[in-house]
Amino acid sequence: MKKITGMLAAMLIAVSACGNMLSASAADQVYYPGTVCDGFEPYAKDIITVEVPEGLPVSVEIVQHSPERENLLLYKYDAAEPGSYVFRAEPGSYTVTLTSDAVRGSAVRSSAFTVFVINDANDSVGDDAYDFTDFRIICSRKMIEDSETADVTLSEAASGLTEGVLIYSQKAEFKQYGGYRGDYDGDGDTDNADAQLVLNDYAAWVADKSFKPDQPAGRIAAADYDGDGQLTAADAQVILNFYTMTVAGQIPQWPDGIPDARNFVIGADGRVVIADEPV
Repeated sequence: MKKITGMLAAMLIAVSACGNMLSASAADQVYYPGTVCDGFEPYAKDIITVEVPEGLPVSVEIVQHSPERENLLLYKYDAAEPGSYVFRAEPGSYTVTLTSDAVRGSAVRSSAFTVFVINDANDSVGDDAYDFTDFRIICSRKMIEDSETADVTLSEAASGLTEGVLIYSQKAEFKQYGGYRGDYDGDGDTDNADAQLVLNDYAAWVADKSFKPDQPAGRIAAADYDGDGQLTAADAQVILNFYTMTVAGQIPQWPDGIPDARNFVIGADGRVVIADEPV
């Protein structure tokens, strides 16, 4: 495989980060999302493939920049299941933005984008001739410590010809904290103690705007319910409500509908328990 020498850019947007690399190989399932443009489909055989591993839902946004379709949003799709997501394309310039959770099942997100060009296969000749282009982005997840930074690392893309297909391959590694949403003190539970700590730090910030929480980035991200970058009384209230549902014997849910990474169920004794370890 050789490195691409053409137009390729990547920007990393940091949020916050936790430890071991998970497998990047996607399952055999293949999905073919439709465009968000009514009545429009790319005319060529070119494709953009995003491979998503188990346990890493990825939001994909693809914008085309060719002269006749300047800044056209072609696709906006939540790749929630493991597998290969195949997006039809055509010659032109593209921006693909990938986004996933900095904390499992939270509104705090990490994003990165890559820009590339798909050339017209009809212009290829001789030993370099090909039928179409497949630009592949292979996603993986790396768990990191709370003190680290959750961002996305994009590798340089590599290219090669395989059975008449010009394949570009790029890796996107999402760094993710191992904690749970709402767990500000890092004890593995989301409870009234977490809500109280968030409220205390919010009150300290109200009294002194230069106040910085004495918690690592991963725990702050876990407690930031709405993902606005600020711990507030509203975050504390949502965490307390989540805990209250548990105490009341209900399966707790977050108001924004994002599933919690823990597998809450009602046990045989009627109490809320965790069925098994999350991915």
